[in-house]
Amino acid sequence: MNHSNQNLEHISERPNLELFQPTPGNDIQPKLTSPEAQQATMGIFRSNRLVVRAMDAPRVNPQGMYDYEVWNHEIDIMSSDYGLRSASTTLLVPGESVATYKSYGMMFDGGQLETLHIHPTDSNSNGDLNDRAHFTQWSKGTPGMQSYDELATHTRVTHSNEMNEINANIPLHALRGIFAHKAPTDIPVLDALVSQRHLSDEYDLAVPIFLYDRSVGQLQELNLSPKDVEAMIQNYKPGSTSGSTLAARQRYRDAILGENLPQLS
Repeated sequence: MNHSNQNLEHISERPNLELFQPTPGNDIQPKLTSPEAQQATMGIFRSNRLVVRAMDAPRVNPQGMYDYEVWNHEIDIMSSDYGLRSASTTLLVPGESVATYKSYGMMFDGGQLETLHIHPTDSNSNGDLNDRAHFTQWSKGTPGMQSYDELATHTRVTHSNEMNEINANIPLHALRGIFAHKAPTDIPVLDALVSQRHLSDEYDLAVPIFLYDRSVGQLQELNLSPKDVEAMIQNYKPGSTSGSTLAARQRYRDAILGENLPQLS
């Protein structure tokens, strides 16, 4: 994922959606968790403008703590003047089983991105268009699409369950939340909760979580109480009941609910 060259046609989508539109700066971010903002995000989804960027779950370092290096790196770059450049994302299409590269990550308002390339499948992209070193299948004669709507229509006609790819420059103010796949286990949701808490503590970004049901192409707000999260952690079973399971539960609990709670036993 990530392709282009200096002859790549430049596409900028600026849909005129009458929806909540965040502006740069952390002062606006807490509004993303309001009911109005979450409804607006659902409106962006229904209007074929919600794109997701799959992310790795925070790694566990040798000290048994979460390492947020990848998340910090991307957020820091998005906060820069140029944003995260030539980044690979995927458009979610309501009612269609669109695959994502990984089971959770960040969601963005496509109307606030500088869109560079749209392709109905993984375009095997790499590099940075801004440095004239970005490359996609379009460079090899496979044309891209001209709009998000064209991609959504193609997906609905073909019922393709493949992962599409949209390359774009992403500013932080386009962030709408975190997505997690609906899955047989709670791991994607727990990982999303860990990242949500980290963004709040480290960057003062209050972002909601949305549950993505790929089987039916649906998205819904995920609003969990501390009691719900505690139960989810207690039920976490990576495949054994060994001490490592207890350690993993404790790590989730500390990262999501805070370290001042009584230790699990």
